[in-house]
Amino acid sequence: MLFFIILAFFVIPPLFGSLGNKQQFSDWCFPLPQFIYALTATAVLIFWKKTYSGEKKLSANQKTVTAVHPCSVKKIIFLTNTGISLLTFGELCTAAALLELAAYFSGNIKSDIRVMAPSGLLQIFFCVSNFAFSAFYEEVIYRFYLPAVFYKFLASGQRLAKIAQPAAEIIAAVLFAFSHRYLGIFPVINAAVAHIFLRICFKRTGLIWTDTAAHFCYNILNLFLLR
Repeated sequence: MLFFIILAFFVIPPLFGSLGNKQQFSDWCFPLPQFIYALTATAVLIFWKKTYSGEKKLSANQKTVTAVHPCSVKKIIFLTNTGISLLTFGELCTAAALLELAAYFSGNIKSDIRVMAPSGLLQIFFCVSNFAFSAFYEEVIYRFYLPAVFYKFLASGQRLAKIAQPAAEIIAAVLFAFSHRYLGIFPVINAAVAHIFLRICFKRTGLIWTDTAAHFCYNILNLFLLR
């Protein structure tokens, strides 16, 4: 039931969306829709933890430091995960820059979106909240929940069990990429590449905050670059 609710209200609509508000990045107010999405993502995490808590596995980094003195484990894991998050942020920026060059030389650039930086503390707060809620929601849904639930669905059948993992990854990537269809072909490609980097980040750390932080910083940087 949860899967179909998320699919119907949060995954399918962006696939058929359009740029109805060209000033969506210039009129900064409290991001109520994004706030609701973030609450939904939090509920998904809580539900998944309670339902499948026994299936949690150690990430590669956590396995590496299990032999270290317990007092140092948390610090090592945090520093390592922070490094992975920063690396992912750099990968997102590099891929976006290359695709931006390709879009520029092809003449395929969306120029009808008005982008303005927030002015005043309140608008800055609303802007940061907007990107924080959006990044968190998208990471939970597209990088955590959808790949996991698609894998469970596909692996439950004998015929698709062998291809369940790659098929689940591809479906989640396609859904995320085409949720940016209203922005043009290059944003779709950029979203697909970004999904790969962010998904790898999540799988390496096993934590939502690492890819959420990279996603958030990337969006904030884009705001000022798009101006």
